[in-house]
Amino acid sequence: MMNINRYYILLLLCLVSWVSSYSYTINGKVITAQSKQGIAGAVVFINNTQKYALTDSSGNFSIENISETYFDIVVAHKLYAKLIYRYSAGNIGKKLSFELEQAPVDSVLIQSDSLIRLNNLKWSNAFMSNFVGISEYADCEVLNPEVLRFFYEPKKNILTIKATDQIRIINEALGYLMNICLDDFVIEGTVISYNRQIYFKPLHSKNAAVAEKWNSNREKLYKGSLQHFMRSFYTNTLENEGFSIRKISRIYDNEPAFQKYTRSSEINVAKTVFVNDSTNNSGRFIDMIERINTNEIRKQDVNSQAVFFTSKNPVQVTYKNAYLPYDYLRYIGFKNYATSFISSIETNPIRIESNGSYFESANIFIDGYWAWLKIASKLPGDYNANR
Repeated sequence: MMNINRYYILLLLCLVSWVSSYSYTINGKVITAQSKQGIAGAVVFINNTQKYALTDSSGNFSIENISETYFDIVVAHKLYAKLIYRYSAGNIGKKLSFELEQAPVDSVLIQSDSLIRLNNLKWSNAFMSNFVGISEYADCEVLNPEVLRFFYEPKKNILTIKATDQIRIINEALGYLMNICLDDFVIEGTVISYNRQIYFKPLHSKNAAVAEKWNSNREKLYKGSLQHFMRSFYTNTLENEGFSIRKISRIYDNEPAFQKYTRSSEINVAKTVFVNDSTNNSGRFIDMIERINTNEIRKQDVNSQAVFFTSKNPVQVTYKNAYLPYDYLRYIGFKNYATSFISSIETNPIRIESNGSYFESANIFIDGYWAWLKIASKLPGDYNANR
């Protein structure tokens, strides 16, 4: 039995090693859950990448040149409920079948053309600044603003944004057309929450200067980005790539260690760094920031070749090889913690793949520079930094 188990482990390792060196194709079919008939015109894409396909008249699709083995496949069609499928190495070589349910009718989304235009005029700036972004990389235009629906609750100061179809945003700074499936986007004071899936279509230009601008901006954006960090964390080369990391420990005045580090008359009650902590409502605390070695918060799974970010504390990340944009420094008031922060809202570790993709994204808090960049200043997960 021991030899058999070893055989299967070796077989799995060989499979993972093979697909990391060679590309493969995913084939499948999209059908209705009710009649089992093929659905034409559905988009099937690997989340956060440039890999996508449209189903043919029979509902068949193929996505080629895939090298990763762990990701989310998203199936979307305006008339059907969106489907998200977690793909792993065990699916390689299998033909996939996705059944879509009819999309439920949401009467709230049915609005007159005049109301849609009025709300876009009133709230589009809030959408652009809080979702699309205001960085130099966010030279964007929403091509189909008519799909957006805005709902404002004045008593609670909550703005909710929904979409009746994929949002198509063209980014002239980076050279991408972004296609976004957006669940409720909620702005509640300074707190923003949303869930989205996205695929990118690279733009093409016969103008060499425009193409070079896109490539230059992509390279500049990548340096010090969350994607760059995740890829460097995966390869355990953070320091060589210009990153330094520090663990943040918040100590409240009801803890024994508090008096050891400060006198009560000198307590800083301002929240100076990002810490996801709702367990203590005391306004009196100090933040201890300690340098740590990557290996203290990094664990590698030999079987899946995934790497896990295992810190139970928020981590402060500083990139030393580039200056942060002036617009961001002005946004934070030129404070001395112009950096980025990452934290998990649960005790489960963050899974990271070789291309920098991470899971589960809903359990991760990002703040600082990375959060300020917003959706328009993101690169596809399959972006090649070594073009």
